[in-house]
Amino acid sequence: MSTQTYIAKTAYRNDEAPALYEQRPYYQGALGSYRKAREIVAVESAIDTFEPDGSLLDCPCGNGRWFERLARRAKTIHARDVSEHMVAAAATRKIDGLNIHAETGDVEDIDLEDGAVDNVFSYALMKHLPLDLQYRAVSEFARVSRGNIAVSFAVWNPLSYSVWRMRSLRSGDPVWPGELPKIARKAKLSVKRVIKVGTPAGMEAMVLFGRE
Repeated sequence: MSTQTYIAKTAYRNDEAPALYEQRPYYQGALGSYRKAREIVAVESAIDTFEPDGSLLDCPCGNGRWFERLARRAKTIHARDVSEHMVAAAATRKIDGLNIHAETGDVEDIDLEDGAVDNVFSYALMKHLPLDLQYRAVSEFARVSRGNIAVSFAVWNPLSYSVWRMRSLRSGDPVWPGELPKIARKAKLSVKRVIKVGTPAGMEAMVLFGRE
């Protein structure tokens, strides 16, 4: 188990976090609405590759904001998050036909057996992790799943790299596109598709991994 501390381990650990998460300035105004719409398109494009009526791991699940979208393919969701406050909020979500099992858990050591779920979904985590833990997390996702794995990353291009340098956004390690196949190979996966999420200067991308 890693002893590293990073923002995703310490953030959102208060009673107000679940309700305020989607009220952040990032999602406000015209640009915020655009970001949210692009997120939905990218997420749906990725999870529509999952076999229907399956089981999946949603890690980190946050307040369960993606459950309704994930229900397009899943009948059972194993939701994990390090924030007990987020897990408590996610556990209150009720969606017809969807079984939700929400518990606290750490992406570095997921409490599921090998091949326990059909697919894995992970949004807005990797950009907060050091690079070595991004490798570890994807390997854990590959261990517990039998099928496709949809994970968002902060992926540099020359423009986003310049913005990152100017703003000194150092909460985690963005990656160059060439790093993604290396992460995949380490987990015995392959990169099937990369779907741009954010604005042109943004770094968020949804990466779909599959079995080699």
